[in-house]
Amino acid sequence: MAGRVVAFGMHETEINDAEKILGSAGRTDAFVVGEASDVQIAALKSKGLIVQEIAAGKPETPGGGAAFGRELRSTTFATIIANAPIDDLPDLTKPNVYLIGFKGPLFEAYRTQLEKIGVALLQAYRGDFYSAYLTTMQRTQVSALPFVTTIEFYGASHKSAGRLSPVVAGASSPKDERLVIYDVKLQRPEDAPSFKDWLEKNDVVIVASSTKKFRIALLSNSSLFSNLASRTEVQQFEEYVEPKLFNDRARVILKIDNVPAQPFPYDGAGELIAIADTGFDDTHPDFAGRFTTAALGRAGRTDDPNGHGTHVSGSAVGDGTGSLGLHKGTAPAAKLFFQSLLDSAGRLGGLPADLGDLFAQAYAQGARIHSNSWGSATASTYTMSSSEVDEFVADHQDMLVVIAA
Repeated sequence: MAGRVVAFGMHETEINDAEKILGSAGRTDAFVVGEASDVQIAALKSKGLIVQEIAAGKPETPGGGAAFGRELRSTTFATIIANAPIDDLPDLTKPNVYLIGFKGPLFEAYRTQLEKIGVALLQAYRGDFYSAYLTTMQRTQVSALPFVTTIEFYGASHKSAGRLSPVVAGASSPKDERLVIYDVKLQRPEDAPSFKDWLEKNDVVIVASSTKKFRIALLSNSSLFSNLASRTEVQQFEEYVEPKLFNDRARVILKIDNVPAQPFPYDGAGELIAIADTGFDDTHPDFAGRFTTAALGRAGRTDDPNGHGTHVSGSAVGDGTGSLGLHKGTAPAAKLFFQSLLDSAGRLGGLPADLGDLFAQAYAQGARIHSNSWGSATASTYTMSSSEVDEFVADHQDMLVVIAA
């Protein structure tokens, strides 16, 4: 193996060794990037560094990668225009979204150079790609940067993710008039007004919305899908799958009280755990004096006619008072912030369109652990909600979010 590599180290001495071996093109406190021969790679490994090859490839976007626009270095759009569907052609009078490929990880020096020409990165993708809005002039300027390898137009082929109506997959029937709910995620919050205006002009029903996400209802044979995919504001879209309740773990199954050699030393004292579920029985003795609640699904109501939310809360923070100590939760001394999701139809209608809003409310209350015993009752991918969890945790690295525990 020979080529461009990243050498990761745990200590400053290892990073120094890597820089000496590579004559690096870039260094941080955790890794060094540079060109390496097989001999140099062996030397790096002998110093205890972990070596990762930087493979030239395509970005892993929701749609699985670009279909056109690869290696754009000129100021023309000949490649795009020759290959793009007619509904996917860019409007060159406005900024468009592109995927920018870097020679390895993003260094702050790279970001600084981009900011000098007015470019703000939006989203990271695997393969050292980032998306950004670029004007025609900025696209030319970015192409000339020494650390940039590729610029791709972010088109319709990048945007569809997970389960999609047959019409999106190209197998629809004109007679199929089922109403299907879709989640549409935008590139940035400031794109919401123009996208909402487009939805309203086309009489699209908005089921729910947040700063970067719209949940909409469309007939499965709607002609608007091709237009939706070509909207510059759209980062990705997928069919919405209603969440279902899950919880199959408890203190006995986890054998909390059966740790070999000594009792489990932690009881959750000093912690605040947030749980989002059906509702909460605030009269249960296992939680007395250790909880606060928020009503998200029913105005002013957080009770639990379903029972699932109280069960999950018991698994987490129940102290065993109601069973004379026989049944306790994993963290019986922790406090609880409960977000009631049950709506008037008996579903989890209290979940916001963007899961980040759910976590942000709990985070503001002081919770750093968030438990969610519900999920997608489908074997297919559920990428958009997963990305919202990832984005929130990336911005709040002291928060642990557990889904379908």
